[in-house]
Amino acid sequence: MKAGPLLHLLAAGELCSGEMLGQALGISRAAVWKQVQALRQQGWVVETVPRQGYRLRPPIELLSVADLQARLAAAGLRLSVHEETTSTNADVLQAFAAGQGHAQVVLAESQTQGRGRHGRSWYAPYARNFIGSLGWRFEMAAAQLAGLSLALGVAVARCLEELQPTLAIGLKWPNDLQIGGRKLGGLLVELAGDAAGPCEVVIGLGLNHHLDSKDHAHIDQAAIALAACGCEITRQDLAVRLVLALRDACKQFTESGFAAFHGDYARYDSLRDRPLQAWRGQERLLGYGRGVDEQGALCIESMGQLWRVHSGEVSVREHLAA
Repeated sequence: MKAGPLLHLLAAGELCSGEMLGQALGISRAAVWKQVQALRQQGWVVETVPRQGYRLRPPIELLSVADLQARLAAAGLRLSVHEETTSTNADVLQAFAAGQGHAQVVLAESQTQGRGRHGRSWYAPYARNFIGSLGWRFEMAAAQLAGLSLALGVAVARCLEELQPTLAIGLKWPNDLQIGGRKLGGLLVELAGDAAGPCEVVIGLGLNHHLDSKDHAHIDQAAIALAACGCEITRQDLAVRLVLALRDACKQFTESGFAAFHGDYARYDSLRDRPLQAWRGQERLLGYGRGVDEQGALCIESMGQLWRVHSGEVSVREHLAA
């Protein structure tokens, strides 16, 4: 969904007269009314206040591109912000193809083909959540990147915990962030380049900042947003903090690997000691979560034996004990 100039003018939720809007857009008041009707048809709630004008409910916070570029440039990162894109991960992959992917950040107000693991779609309402990707070049082989997605999850959890220690963030292996068992966000890590190294890595992150009641109808699982937990950080500041957390995690992983994150992962692990089922091809494995090993593999105790399950090979679902 693209906002258009009228939505930008109404975004803050303040009353704007038809005359003022018409002057700003260079159109008549009648044309303003037609554009307001078009916004309503798209699902936006635009209130009409007699003899005063229009206002958007609820207001939305659009990203300030200039501010973000200045703040991230100081951290050695390049930034592109799209009003709408197919996928921020795809944008960074294109940047790598052009030789410009390292330290490249792409953010978006909305994306039309957002993805999670196994090609699942990721729903995010326009200008309400964090949608972004970071490109990073690792001077190592792909095999040495085992545990990277878990390390990045730890980095995001740490970042959010610093914002509000009462959030009680959980990590559901391998890439989901949760609060109270409800999904807050997810990571999608994609590799390009030579498997023998160096590796070009694209780190995609979607995180719920705001969700309205109507948004939950588009989500196929229990979900939660930061705003519902009393976290009042702006989308602008959240974007900067998350991007810097991911950058710092990449640097730390380069120096120390998953070992630097393993202890904290155990603290956030929402599957530990829970009854689980894992699918490996046609084989179903039932057991209990026993944390992750030094390479980030999920450990499941089943029938007195400890099994290790690696990212990308299985899907994991909780089940009730028999």
